[in-house]
Amino acid sequence: MERLGEPAPAVADVVVIGGGVAGLVAARECARVGLSTVVLEESDRFGGCVRRVDLGGYLVDAGASYFEQGDGSVAELAAELGLGSDIVAGGEEGVHVWVPPLDGAGRSRALPLPAESIWGVPSNPLAPDVREIVGGRGVMRAWGDRVMPFLKIGRATSFGKLVRTRMGDLVADRLAFTTLYGLFVHNADDVDVDLVVPGLNQAITRTGSLSGGIADVLGNRPDVHAAGIRGGMTRLVDALLRDLGHYDARLEAGSSVVALEPFDGDAALADADADAASDVLGDPPFRPADPYRWLVRAEALDGEEPVEQRIAARYVVVAAPARAALGLLGGLGGPWASFAAEDWRPGATDTVVLLVEAPELDAGERRVVFVPRADPDIAARSVADETARWEWLDGQTGPGLRVLRLHYDPEAHPELEALDDEALIDLALADAARALDAPLDRDRLVGAARVAHRDTGSAFLIGQRERIALVRKAVDAVPGLELTGAWLAGPRLSRVVPDSRAAARRIRRLAFRGASGRAD
Repeated sequence: MERLGEPAPAVADVVVIGGGVAGLVAARECARVGLSTVVLEESDRFGGCVRRVDLGGYLVDAGASYFEQGDGSVAELAAELGLGSDIVAGGEEGVHVWVPPLDGAGRSRALPLPAESIWGVPSNPLAPDVREIVGGRGVMRAWGDRVMPFLKIGRATSFGKLVRTRMGDLVADRLAFTTLYGLFVHNADDVDVDLVVPGLNQAITRTGSLSGGIADVLGNRPDVHAAGIRGGMTRLVDALLRDLGHYDARLEAGSSVVALEPFDGDAALADADADAASDVLGDPPFRPADPYRWLVRAEALDGEEPVEQRIAARYVVVAAPARAALGLLGGLGGPWASFAAEDWRPGATDTVVLLVEAPELDAGERRVVFVPRADPDIAARSVADETARWEWLDGQTGPGLRVLRLHYDPEAHPELEALDDEALIDLALADAARALDAPLDRDRLVGAARVAHRDTGSAFLIGQRERIALVRKAVDAVPGLELTGAWLAGPRLSRVVPDSRAAARRIRRLAFRGASGRAD
């Protein structure tokens, strides 16, 4: 709401709140058709979960390092940005799970994940690589899935409970729970079957068993494999920022949005006569007929003093993480207040990236090791040898140098919050040494970095689908407002990119209705 005595706000056709990949993609879709666009990012950098760190002079990814080819949306975006020839396939072999001895004696070890499986759940319970992990007793219990009466199957909601019921504790604990925890920090009991393995419930109905359903899904789903960009995924962010600059978008890091309000200010401004407003963003060849509906209030530091910024916008894209996004929208009242009050179960991850001298790992046999939540020997939930996945990274660092990435769950290990960077790096070296079976210590360390990821909500949890549907329905009822991000679309770039593009294209259709050929 405009307050008496305030100077006229700056104006823009579109304000994007949040400068992660979702926000940058949405902003580009708007700016490239001539909509004046501002991106406000609270932190001091753009890119969100995609970021790089400097390890002894080598720049490597410390956030998202790959994307799933899937529908081709990320590859299409990369090609538009001039990166198409730099898309490379990642190594798919060498995925392991860290498992304790079946008899309780001896040490835990890393064993290869069954080749024909989804999230560790095998299509053939009798396969040798399944027996290696769960033993003879586990195999026989898992095989019981094939003979369990059809009427006991029904429609499953909890992925963890489905696996435990159909295949037993050993397959559930040593495979499914360990894999999902290592990848997404989730308890498999809390994961929605239909979201984490689309089509599995229907496949179980067709085949009469979980293992048969897994085989059916594997046989019918498209070839989805991991891909990256030579030089790191951060090049995608760099290219997005360059393109936004080319389209005269305004990018403001260190700008914290404190309020989003309906705009009811000066009638001349609301009627799009923006000439008298301060700080007009360019002179677009086509001005949308929609009024300035929104007032965005933000604060940025000028030295040590916060400076308020006010922007009147025709359209707003909220691309912030769940807690921040719903906190802003909660001020609009109605259903937004109740959405903001709900527990969206934001996740958290601490990532440690190491550059080490480890010629013992040059064979690249263990690309990633997933670790169960309560393991007594390794605190990390996953340990990855990034050099084993990416040939370009091997060529960049040279023989004997390995880039390792470890993910930690601060909820499972609250003591990590008290560790300074050096102590956490020592822990990471010890964890990597155990998981990868290599002699790693401070003498082998070339460089290291610690990165914290917070408010990483997931769309895979039970109940999220229904809540997200309600949120999207509420957004559809508010003209000129769009909402996007990983917490809505899912925790992968292959989901975020098409979702944010779709949000921006809805704005384009609204802005250019009646102007043939402009929106798409």
